[in-house]
Amino acid sequence: MRLGVAHSLVAGLHARMRDADSENNAVEMLAKRSLRFSSAVAIGTNNMMLLEVGGSRRLFSDLNDLTEQYTNAINQCGFTHNLAIAPTPGAAALLSEHTPGTIITDRDMLRSTLSRLPISSLALSRRIHGSLSGMGLGVIGDLTRMPRDGLARRAGPELIKKLDQLLGHRPDPRNLFRPGQYFFSRLSFTDEIQNQSQLMQVVEKLLQQLDSMLEIHSSGVHQLHWVFEYHGSSPTRMTLNLSKPERNAQHLCSLMNTRTESLQLNEPVHTISLKSSLFEKTTASETELFPEIGLENKPRFDLIDRLRARLGDESIESLELIPDHRPESAWRSAIPGACTTDSYNCVLPQRPPWLLRKPRSIAVRNGQPWINGALKIIQGPERIETGWWESASVRRDYFVSLTSNGRRLWIFHDIRTDHWFIHGIFL
Repeated sequence: MRLGVAHSLVAGLHARMRDADSENNAVEMLAKRSLRFSSAVAIGTNNMMLLEVGGSRRLFSDLNDLTEQYTNAINQCGFTHNLAIAPTPGAAALLSEHTPGTIITDRDMLRSTLSRLPISSLALSRRIHGSLSGMGLGVIGDLTRMPRDGLARRAGPELIKKLDQLLGHRPDPRNLFRPGQYFFSRLSFTDEIQNQSQLMQVVEKLLQQLDSMLEIHSSGVHQLHWVFEYHGSSPTRMTLNLSKPERNAQHLCSLMNTRTESLQLNEPVHTISLKSSLFEKTTASETELFPEIGLENKPRFDLIDRLRARLGDESIESLELIPDHRPESAWRSAIPGACTTDSYNCVLPQRPPWLLRKPRSIAVRNGQPWINGALKIIQGPERIETGWWESASVRRDYFVSLTSNGRRLWIFHDIRTDHWFIHGIFL
């Protein structure tokens, strides 16, 4: 009806423009969640979803258990739905609309149940509906009782094909839903978010959706991109970086709680969206049957992620090895978890854990390097001569030395300049 008529019939009616994009996003999100119950999910017209559950029956005690768990999963997403089970996809769609809650597994029972549904429920052209109405036919049972040849001549082959597909006499193929390799979801609400506690409730809901998607793909993500939208100003954008592919919703929610404690919202939020980085397959050790075995040898990034969430990404760095014999060129700073190399197949001599950013010149007395007294050479020399192909070439002899108070230093003699330098300190 027209909007003016609707307002006259319902006092205080709240009308909103239909958002087709939001509907499509919601249906796609539900389809992704449905993949936990079936490997074959199809999206139909009018926000209809079809799940092939024949192969899933052995995972559940019975169909009632399956429908109960699926209903709970949809309810947790904040949606209501009508559900029916039938031997054919077309029949399941019709029954969910006209007799929700119906569960049929027998073909004979399917035929008798469909026979009571109105012909108007069938997706046929207006011409065919008019022709059938003119023949005095009202329910599907009237069609199945008529001779097929005569019905085909009067209404055309489209109707015969539709009936055969409903009853399972002809295949009814559907295009299966194939989720993308990333996650996106957007939630809008009329009651705007005023504080961090309300914000985290929505964040947790989105992360649960993400967790379900990642579980299906046996994957994790390295980044979460958040957008908080307002009515009167530009949205706030925030990226949560992770040290390793992560998929645990509880851990991600804890990190987001830490990150949003210092988040300054410009005004009340009406929409929150979450987009992940591309999915990355988790290793066997991250999805092993008994994760507690060997846990002490497993790298842990939880502390790093918590520090990055609280202090900011720029406050935490990691070190990455580089295959270069020059000590100052054998490492570089890196994003935690982004290092592509763990070790190299070479035996390195003893190195100090504290390397000076720039070698510091030391004095020489009576031919001996001197720092508050003569340094005692206890190990060396170790010749490092490399980089001849570029401007930063070196020719050095390295030594481990002791100061008068017993501190071990890593020093070198620059053969080219005949100067001595301290390069590192042993702790």
